[in-house]
Amino acid sequence: MTFLEAVQAPIRKALVFSGRASRKEYWSFSLAWLVVLIVIGATVGHAGPIGQTIYLVAYVAAFVPLLTVSVRRLHDLDRTGFWLLAGFIPFVGSLILLYFMILPSEIGSNTYGPDPNGDTEIAALYPAWVALHDDDDTVPPRPPWPGEGP
Repeated sequence: MTFLEAVQAPIRKALVFSGRASRKEYWSFSLAWLVVLIVIGATVGHAGPIGQTIYLVAYVAAFVPLLTVSVRRLHDLDRTGFWLLAGFIPFVGSLILLYFMILPSEIGSNTYGPDPNGDTEIAALYPAWVALHDDDDTVPPRPPWPGEGP
């Protein structure tokens, strides 16, 4: 997925709350949205009420796709979209959401759909890897310190 495709995907899925969104899709759209708002604010911000109206329309137009891509991003982590309500907790809620948005995608399918990254090969190998290392509870012994005898 290119940067442009990642920016266009949330706009095409503006009213779709189901499914999953990759980290790239979320952060690409968020960055593009921020740049557009800064450019609009810098160019028409001092144009009086018409400039403020243009800025408000751009903000509202981008709000719904940002909301849906955020919900789908949380779905990618196998979390419900209601976690967005954590943003109402002052300071801590924003940090919780930032942490969730930074986390890598869950490998393979989850309750919200298939992997948006298409990591089917990795997802197919993951159960075999877990089965191989599942009984690996032992910790190797520490090598002796210098001066300690064997």
